[in-house]
Amino acid sequence: MDGSYFKRHKGRHLRKYFKEYCENTTIHGFRYLAEKRSIVEKIFWIILILSSIGVCSYLINRIYEKYRTSPVIVSFATKESPIFTIPFPAVTICPVTKASSLMINFTEVYYKKVDNETVDPIEYVTKELLSF
Repeated sequence: MDGSYFKRHKGRHLRKYFKEYCENTTIHGFRYLAEKRSIVEKIFWIILILSSIGVCSYLINRIYEKYRTSPVIVSFATKESPIFTIPFPAVTICPVTKASSLMINFTEVYYKKVDNETVDPIEYVTKELLSF
């Protein structure tokens, strides 16, 4: 057999392979194309399959474009991992009150109170007000 035989019968082979694929696949809808059904049913299934492929392609393209513009991946890992392997995010606390450390040393007053040392009443009230 030479190459010209395959060129002449390429369409027949493709139809045969496509029919075999449709008979053995688990993808819903393709099996109906290989079975003996009316032409209307086959056209209906072809339209459904092509429209499904089109919708899936459109959604995949949208997700790809979204990933391309902001490459953030959110995943829910099914594998357990110890808590110490998860990096803790940095936390910055910016207090709303703009208290000057020259006015009162909050930490010093706090430790004086904890150590039961005498605290000036004005310092104590200022510390209490700033702690809110």
